[in-house]
Amino acid sequence: MRVWGSNASQELRANAQAQCVYCGHPMEYFDRFDGGRIPMLTVELPSARLPERYRWHIQGGVAYRGDGGLDRCRLPHPVVCPTAEHQDDDEDLNDVRRRLGVATRNAINAGLFTPRVQGTDETEVAEQHIKIEDGAQRHVVRHATSLWLAPTTVDALRCVARAAGTTDERCDTAVLAGQPGEGGWEEVDIPTPRGREGQRVLAAGDTMWVWTVHVLDFSSLQRWIRQRCPNHWPPNSVTDALPAEWVHFDPVRHGTHILHRRPADLVPAPRHEDPFRLEFSPQRTDCAMTDCRNGTVLPVEEGWLCYSCERKHRRRAATHRKWQAGADAPE
Repeated sequence: MRVWGSNASQELRANAQAQCVYCGHPMEYFDRFDGGRIPMLTVELPSARLPERYRWHIQGGVAYRGDGGLDRCRLPHPVVCPTAEHQDDDEDLNDVRRRLGVATRNAINAGLFTPRVQGTDETEVAEQHIKIEDGAQRHVVRHATSLWLAPTTVDALRCVARAAGTTDERCDTAVLAGQPGEGGWEEVDIPTPRGREGQRVLAAGDTMWVWTVHVLDFSSLQRWIRQRCPNHWPPNSVTDALPAEWVHFDPVRHGTHILHRRPADLVPAPRHEDPFRLEFSPQRTDCAMTDCRNGTVLPVEEGWLCYSCERKHRRRAATHRKWQAGADAPE
């Protein structure tokens, strides 16, 4: 089977079927419109009965927010998973959760399903398709104006394309292979989380180091979003052996992966010049006044003042001399 080249999603639907390891119900993964993955219920529900913020619709194999003007929509599985802790108390959603919970208990009692450890949250339910080793180091990467948590370090991040001559094995090439100039370490502000949990995260420092993808062309950026190596880009007819492993970075849940010190360079990072920055040659000398931004490229003495500040300085000096002369005059 092959995926049509112009299709928005390049994944076969047969590879997107999964079973929730927490409740046992079937799910169907879709590519999100803003990147990442989202698991959906396999059935459509009436849009009028669901809160607007939970409505999604599918177009071209990609999940978009809202019902798309249709009377039926899709619902993300994490918001109704009966084993997850939910913050809202919507009656319609609670009805769906109760129905799923009854089916889960019946399957457990019949010995047809063994759930994973209970007491999880919606984010863990959404990310269960990613296999992470215990204690594995993970880097935060910034691309497409967002922060993403990689499943490994940047240098160990592997391509997800299907290896040549195989049906289910992934490529062994790193995404960063042969492209040392596409990224580098950068210090950024930690996204402000809400609540008291966020205050604990920010207590250790309000900035962190992330690997920033430095690419200007759309094609190279898409390669990182799709988690493909240079050998499998452009994608052509090669499908993915598994979905991209990026997850949205959450400062509370992923606080252990925040780096407050600059790591060692993985590859020599190139210097990226600001196209709007003005370079002067010879060396530019700034005005000695701290609140002045004027400068000159001519040879000047130390403590040089620009023409504007020089006039202010002369006026103030003359006023000071007059004041002193008036104070010294005999009465």
